[in-house]
Amino acid sequence: CIIFSPLPETQAIYGFLIAILLLVFSGLLGGGEGLSTEAGVVAIGVGAAIGFAGLGSGMGQGIAASSSVGAIVEDNDMFARGIIFSALPETQAIYGFLIAILLMVFGGILG
Repeated sequence: CIIFSPLPETQAIYGFLIAILLLVFSGLLGGGEGLSTEAGVVAIGVGAAIGFAGLGSGMGQGIAASSSVGAIVEDNDMFARGIIFSALPETQAIYGFLIAILLMVFGGILG
């Protein structure tokens, strides 16, 4: 049942990666010229995209993981189904991560 504990924490990894990219490419980490006003607005959108996606996905994944632990306690054969249902909400965080990366690329922050 310990496998269900770190599943909802993957959203924090996505948020951490986006935060590091924003810090490096905005010039806040390692020096640099900084962002233009337009790129700064895009950076706010990047943070919102990964933040809202991670929040919604993390809560949903936490609920599914805790329900899966309860189901496994009653029937050990539910382990595989529990993993599948706990991993499904991860797609929301992946979509938010992809949108954040696309915003950074086409918004002039990356590259």
